[in-house]
Amino acid sequence: MVESKETKEKVEDKVEDKVEEKVEEKVEEKVEEKVENKVEEKKEKAAEKKEAAAKPKETKKAAKGGTIDDILVKIENMTVLELSELVKALEDKFEVSAQAMVAAAPAAGAAAV
Repeated sequence: MVESKETKEKVEDKVEDKVEEKVEEKVEEKVEEKVENKVEEKKEKAAEKKEAAAKPKETKKAAKGGTIDDILVKIENMTVLELSELVKALEDKFEVSAQAMVAAAPAAGAAAV
């Protein structure tokens, strides 16, 4: 009877060990699966970012339906005389000057001497 009790305990210990092993294996499998999924998600996000960065950005629409790129192409094809007339027309239209501001600092420095 004592022998059967010991045998029973040994069997129970072996069963417990096997159950623990199986549980550990399942846990490891799940952890590995989750890690692989996270890695895959990060790779996909990185690929999407790279793809988005590679795409040319849409140009802004200029007034009256044209794009800024269209305007720049037209300006590129203008002669120097046409560009000069354009600058004058813009100055008149918007009441501004395209000339650089004259620095007043040297005059103030000279007056201090």
